[in-house]
This record gives sequence, structure tokens and C-alpha cells, in this order.
Amino acid sequence: MKKLLMSVIIFCGIASFAEEKTNFYFQNEEVTKVIDVYAKVSGQKFIVDSTVRGKVTILNPREITIEDAYNQLSEALSVQGFAIVKNGDVYTVRNARSAQRDNVQVTTEVPAPKPQRMVTWIIPLKHVAAHVVHRDIRMLTSAYGEMTVNENSNQIIITDWSSNLQRVSEVIKNIDKPVDAATAKIVAAAKKERREHVQIKMKKKDAGSDEAEPEKSKN
Repeated sequence: MKKLLMSVIIFCGIASFAEEKTNFYFQNEEVTKVIDVYAKVSGQKFIVDSTVRGKVTILNPREITIEDAYNQLSEALSVQGFAIVKNGDVYTVRNARSAQRDNVQVTTEVPAPKPQRMVTWIIPLKHVAAHVVHRDIRMLTSAYGEMTVNENSNQIIITDWSSNLQRVSEVIKNIDKPVDAATAKIVAAAKKERREHVQIKMKKKDAGSDEAEPEKSKN
């Protein structure tokens, strides 16, 4: 009975915190000030890197929940190129590029888009070679994202903003599919045509070199 009562108290406390609302309205405000305000209303500890500076605008005509405030804070920071990294019970705010080397979340599942954060997502591919996917989608990462390939396990490893990984997941979902016989035939024919085209160009190049040799010898 005591355990049940304690569970109810804890649940009610969490629910109360989630429903607690605050004013979160900033117009062209220093980003460190916004972090400070959130830290005070949430009770969350922050370490802010000295390189974190700039101004942000977050406009909420009405009070919002603490959770929504955090989501908006993380989004505003990402726009400025800063990321929040959780280390135990402390949140560290620093440059997004540097945050990639920190203790960011690592997952094999598509991460939730909110709150905005840097995540390393390991994607096992079933039907397409990892190096092929890397070649085709490497430009989809954000300015702060990185993508590498593990060819031995046919995996793509991406570290990027959680929201951008949602877009990448949709693309990979449509790429990593079994190829039907008709499509395979078309791809094979296209590859054969490309090879033949390259061979013809090489032969023409060699023939041109052979014709130029006698003229050189005359001189």
C-alpha cells in the first residue's frame, strides 16, 4: 500500500511539472538570458560555454508548459548553431559542431524530433549497399551534420539535428527497398550502356593519340 501511495505521489508530481506553465516571451534577447530564465523556472542546471552568444526571438502570446519552453529553447539555440547536451543531471550548451564529440544520444531508432538536439543514428541497411546510399544522400545532412559508412556491417552512421534525421529517415525508407525484376533489368541495361559509352570514348581518345604520333615524328 505504501509503495502504491508513493508511486501515485511521484506520478502526480511529474504530471504537475509537465502541466506547469510559464511566460516565455523574448524579443531580440541575449541567448544566455533566455537560458537563465528557463533554468530558473525549470530548476534545471546548465553549463554554458563561453562561445555561446547572440540574440534570439521567441514569441508566445500566452503562457506555455515547461516542456514546450524547453523545446522552443532547444530550437532557438539550434538556429544559432548551439546544441544542448545532457551530462547526468546537467545540461551543457555549446557549439553544435563541438557537441558532436560529446556524450550525444546514440540510437538505432529514428529519434523523436523534439526537443531539438544532436543525435547519432546508426542505420542498418537491408537491400542497398551503404556506400551507395552515402553517395546519394550525403548532401542531406545539415551544416553541422556528419555521415560515415561502416561497410563491414552495411550501416550508415549519421550525427545531426534530430529534426533533420526525420527527413533523412523518410528518404532512406524509400531507397532501402528490394529491387523488382523489371527495375533490375532497366538498371543493368543503363549500366551496360554507360560502360559501352566509356569504352567508345576511350577508343576515340586512343585513336586520336595514334594519329598525332606520326606528325610529331615528321617534325
